[in-house]
Amino acid sequence: MGRPLTERERAVLDALLDGCTDDVENLRLQVPTSSVGDPCRCGCPSADFEGPSGPLTVHVSARIEGSIDTVFLYSVEGRLGGIEYVTNGDRPPNELPDPTRLRFVDWAPAHHLGPSTMIAVDRPSGQPRALGDDAGT
Repeated sequence: MGRPLTERERAVLDALLDGCTDDVENLRLQVPTSSVGDPCRCGCPSADFEGPSGPLTVHVSARIEGSIDTVFLYSVEGRLGGIEYVTNGDRPPNELPDPTRLRFVDWAPAHHLGPSTMIAVDRPSGQPRALGDDAGT
């Protein structure tokens, strides 16, 4: 049996859903019944929700301002799967970042770095970029 989302996990989930462009209504309907399963073995603050296992569908990614880390929201078989924290540093933090530090990114091919290599690029103007920032920058 899982545990309820913490306030921070819920705030990050809501922020990521605000930047989501596909299947967002279906995902929002699942939030009230979502629960977090076992913690990540690496010690990062990822929140894997209870549900089916299988291939992931990533719905939205965001870099964390002031760091080189990212988070992404994913589903499995149409069910909310969780919030994955990807650290590029030595030690992950104990909790997910403040949602106002999230900056939405899209993924672009970077073939010059190797086959199938992708890099994160900030979303262009006019699309959600800075959560909690009325200026959108």
